[in-house]
Amino acid sequence: MAVTSLNINLREVGFLSVPLCLALILAYHFFGFIGLAALLILGICILALPVLQSIKGSFILLYFVSAIFFLDTYEGIQPIELPFLGLSLLLLFYVIYKFLTGSLKLENTLDYLFLLLHLLIPYAVILGKINGAATYTAFGEVTYFLGIFTYFPLREYLEDERFKKVLGYILIITLAFVLIRNFIYYRQILAQALLPWQAENARVAANELIVVIGCSLTLATASITESKRLQIISTGLFMVFLVSLVLTQSRGYWVAGFMSVIVIFLVVNKKGKLRIILTAFSLLSIGFVLASILFVDLLDLILNALNERLKSIGSVSKDNSLQDRWLESKTVFNLILQNPIAGYGFGTEFTRKRLFFDFFIKTSFIHNGYLGAFFKFGILGFISFLSVWFIIIKKSTRLYKVTHKIFPLAIVGVVSGMLLVNNTSSQILIFEGVAFTTLAAAYLNTELKKID
Repeated sequence: MAVTSLNINLREVGFLSVPLCLALILAYHFFGFIGLAALLILGICILALPVLQSIKGSFILLYFVSAIFFLDTYEGIQPIELPFLGLSLLLLFYVIYKFLTGSLKLENTLDYLFLLLHLLIPYAVILGKINGAATYTAFGEVTYFLGIFTYFPLREYLEDERFKKVLGYILIITLAFVLIRNFIYYRQILAQALLPWQAENARVAANELIVVIGCSLTLATASITESKRLQIISTGLFMVFLVSLVLTQSRGYWVAGFMSVIVIFLVVNKKGKLRIILTAFSLLSIGFVLASILFVDLLDLILNALNERLKSIGSVSKDNSLQDRWLESKTVFNLILQNPIAGYGFGTEFTRKRLFFDFFIKTSFIHNGYLGAFFKFGILGFISFLSVWFIIIKKSTRLYKVTHKIFPLAIVGVVSGMLLVNNTSSQILIFEGVAFTTLAAAYLNTELKKID
């Protein structure tokens, strides 16, 4: 048997170490810790190339891994986001190539709806420029919809079981990343609070939809798994995600999470319903104990703040934030009535009032996702997104009834919640909302094809 020597001489060590040290110093000097992290990720990607080459669709997997670092809420483009943006450009070229060669899978209504959404994106960019939108803003809004371009590659590679398994691991890593990061941020905010009202107002309103996905996925797992160990772990994780969702203080996503739980409860079988009821009783006791241990003296302040947030859900007339969004919706609706067919495109601004500060601002962001789809894409965009969501609910319910799998049950819960929160927090103007919709649609189409 041949033995390969792994001895490295001093000269080779020098050739390897000097450039590496120089690269680390330069990365830290220009970009700080983020530069070091980006360089580390690049090195991991290079080392992972041999492994990725053995997996079909590895480019899409790498794309979703890089998307994790695009989820943070920093303004502008960060160095750590550059790999994702570069891969997005390559993905766009790939989809254009597949379209021009006629190799896209077009087998049912969802496929044609996503083809239409692909075509509506450049349409919205051009229309926005025609309506006077700034070039940076018009093209910048494309980032919300980058997930759409993964649809046809996912339709192709989700048939491979190994690809699907690795993608599942990436989803779990994404959920863990957002969960841990949000708890760290929340703890930092509490530690910096000098006055009681600062502690009461502490919140981490970032990637709330991913937290809702975590709640739905862990609840679905706990309700139908046959493994006792997995049931206990999933129930515990559901409680952790639920605490994370509560601490966001995002009322719309509270309602979305509640809606998701209700829908899962209605769809799941009798055994699953019983488990969910038992989980609810467990939350009332264990959740309070854990909160007391974690926050001690701050618990009363936090509970008081959450109580005030909860009461404000039903008092639109007294809440500046809700009134702001109501007035914004009225303004956008009036503009839509003037041009309901074509829409206004990406980056097109409108003027709305900020009640709290009592002044007017120009913005292109619309909190109501239904009006946002109508405003930016016209009637075709509105019908397309609404149709996609309702078809996903129909297909996921059907797939669960036939296979009793976890993911279809979680999907029907998440999308039902998205339909509700879309009234106050647009699910088409956040990357994770569009990406999850695309992933769910591609998964359901692929799995149902096996049954049909």
